[in-house]
Amino acid sequence: MGFDTNNKNIIITGGSQGLGLELAKLCVLNGCAKLTIVARTESKLKQSTSTLQSMAPGKVLVQYFVADLTLPESSQALIEFTGAPDILICAAGAADPGMILDQEPQALKAGMDINYLTCLYVSHAALRAMAQKQCPYERNILFISSVLAFYPLIGYGSYSPAKAAVRSLADTLRQETLIYNINVACAYPGNFLSEGYAKEMETKPAITIELEGSSPAISTAKCASIIFNKLKRGQQSITTDLIGFLTQGTMIGHGPAHYWFIQVFLSSLFCFIMLVVSATHRRKIKKELSK
Repeated sequence: MGFDTNNKNIIITGGSQGLGLELAKLCVLNGCAKLTIVARTESKLKQSTSTLQSMAPGKVLVQYFVADLTLPESSQALIEFTGAPDILICAAGAADPGMILDQEPQALKAGMDINYLTCLYVSHAALRAMAQKQCPYERNILFISSVLAFYPLIGYGSYSPAKAAVRSLADTLRQETLIYNINVACAYPGNFLSEGYAKEMETKPAITIELEGSSPAISTAKCASIIFNKLKRGQQSITTDLIGFLTQGTMIGHGPAHYWFIQVFLSSLFCFIMLVVSATHRRKIKKELSK
C-alpha cells in the first residue's frame, strides 16, 4: 500500500487556496502527469494554476475547472472533463463558527453542503468512473476531515457534524473499494494557518477560543507535508498533531489504526483524562453562557 503521484492524473477540489493548493504543489513537485484543481472562484483558480505551472514548466499539465460541487451535476461534469482520476483529493470545505442557536437554517445547511456533500458527490462520480477501469497499480482517494470529527467543540455546530460525516464516508468507501484496488484515506488536521483559519477567527465565539487553549496553528505548507508524507508511508487515517493522535485513539472503532499497540494503550489512559477535560469544559461553558 502506498501513495505514488508520479505520472498520475490527479484532481484536487478546493485546490485554489489553502491546504488544497499546498497539496497540489507537492503533487507537481512529485511528478504528476496531469493536475486539475477545482473551486468556485475562477480568478483564484487562474492565479493558482499559473503558480503551479511555473513550478514544473512543460512537465506537468496543470488545468482548472470552475464548479459548485454542492451540486451533483457539477461533479459529473468534472469527471467528464478530466477522465477517471488516479488520485482524488477532496479538500474543499470551510468553517463558519458560531452558536447553532444564533445561526440561520441556511447557514447550517451550507455547512453540510460545503463540507460533506462536496466530498460525497465528487467521490461518487469519480468512483463510478474509476471502477470501470482495471488498473495494475493502486489508485487513491483522500478526504480532508478535521480533528473536530473526534472531539466536537461548542461553536462549530455547522462544521463538526459534517466533518464527522466525512470520516464515516471514508470508512464506508474503504470497504466498498476493496475489489477495485482503490485506497481510501482520511486526514484529520488540527489548526493550520490559512485563509479559512483567518476568516474563522472573525466569528469564533470567545468560549471556543478559550477551550481550544494555546494549541498552536501550524503553517499550511507543514500541514500538507505531514499529510503527504504519511500517505506515502501507506497511512489511511492521518492526524497532524499530538492532540489529533490522542483523540483519534479513543475513536478508532473498525477504522484503520497505525501504531495500534501505542494507540490502544494511550486511548485507555486518554479516556480517563477526557473525563476530566470534558467536565472542565462543561463548567467553563456554563459559566460563559450564563453571563
